[in-house]
Amino acid sequence: MLKKTIHLLTGLIVLSVCAFFLTRIILYKQFEKQGLVALKSGADNPFPSDIIHRDLDVALKGRTLKARWVPAGIEAPSIFILHGNGENLGDWIKVQEYLKRKGFSTFVFDYTGFGNSTGVPTIEGLDADALEMYKYYLSLSKRSNRQIIFTHSLGGCVYLDISEKFQSFPHIVVLNAAISSARDYLVNNGVIDSSIEWLVPDIWNNVENLKQCRDRHLFLTQGGCDKIVNEGMRKKIKKAIPPQAKVLLIPFLKHNSILDAPNDSVWNPIIKIFQSSQ
Repeated sequence: MLKKTIHLLTGLIVLSVCAFFLTRIILYKQFEKQGLVALKSGADNPFPSDIIHRDLDVALKGRTLKARWVPAGIEAPSIFILHGNGENLGDWIKVQEYLKRKGFSTFVFDYTGFGNSTGVPTIEGLDADALEMYKYYLSLSKRSNRQIIFTHSLGGCVYLDISEKFQSFPHIVVLNAAISSARDYLVNNGVIDSSIEWLVPDIWNNVENLKQCRDRHLFLTQGGCDKIVNEGMRKKIKKAIPPQAKVLLIPFLKHNSILDAPNDSVWNPIIKIFQSSQ
């Protein structure tokens, strides 16, 4: 009788473990399918013809990514931009215009499935996109006197997931509006209840990934009026930063202020970081 009971309990435990991992796999795939908002709207918006730029089709394995290079000069400081969720090249036109006027070359691309880039977006795919497109950016910015990585929102998740894989380290890395983790984001925005967050796969845990980040000149900019990355998430990020990193709180900044209003009051604090050496 005891032996049968043990076998039964063992079977139930195995089934429970299998059910747990199966649930996580399903939730992971659902997150990729519904959580990655690959908008097409606005992707065809033309860049001003009076500003020198190159619209690029970059062929990678199984997909073609759309990108835009806006040079400010052969030796001008240049910025590799990883944009956020639900965004595409069209959303960054005003920013690239503005930064060109400020003397910065910029490179922005759309992840797989975003904008007019082909393919279906996945978490691993976005990571691979960033690594390959960074190589392409380096080929364009060989003579740049300073190479900078700037990420916004989702872009920070992608960068921190793969930062140790970058073969050539930039002079400065700036992570703007970085979330603490995908779990926190889903709870904060009412997608799931906090009581079941443990069921959600620990995707893009920026708090843990930050602890492993070895970039010498790493900065995190946070908006005091950011409702998507709330105060609780900002505190988690601040506690996790490595010794060499710095956090700058910009009190009036909302989550998408850098896109909605690319002007001096919004961008000057960030540009000062771009121009710093430590």
